[in-house]
Amino acid sequence: MIQARGQSLAFPLPDAGGWRRDRAETRSWVASHPATASRLVVRAWQHDAIARVEDCERQARLWRPELPVLGPDDLVEVKQATLAGSYTSQVSVGIVAEDPAAPDTLQGHALAFGSDARSCLMLAFSTGAAGPGALRVVAERLGVISQGVFGGVRRLQIDERVVVPRM
Repeated sequence: MIQARGQSLAFPLPDAGGWRRDRAETRSWVASHPATASRLVVRAWQHDAIARVEDCERQARLWRPELPVLGPDDLVEVKQATLAGSYTSQVSVGIVAEDPAAPDTLQGHALAFGSDARSCLMLAFSTGAAGPGALRVVAERLGVISQGVFGGVRRLQIDERVVVPRM
């Protein structure tokens, strides 16, 4: 289980040792997995007013304009889910052809935006693959992330967030 203490969240992550956290990111937990050309961004934050899922998504996109926008033809699945115990969320999963001239070069995305009234949650996963088996590879990765990782997110309890120095 990975602990993103700055976000007060924990989540399972396949091949945890293969992920490289971007320490330059100070407001979000961001990591890449070079072996699979994957990237995961996790952020939880307090909202100034009562937040709807749409408000949380709008704010996340302002902070991270690189987040993909999945069109209707790209979407594989859109579902409502409760994440981390209390975030009413929309999870969108999609696959995009990177280049129309190379239809076997694919980019997959799983995006979750959630609200628990006063705070927001964003989980954004991207992965890529090329070649004849790219669709199967990307689909499998998206399934693992959207079901296992997003579904396994939980809030850290206060005693898990505090680091007590050894004496």
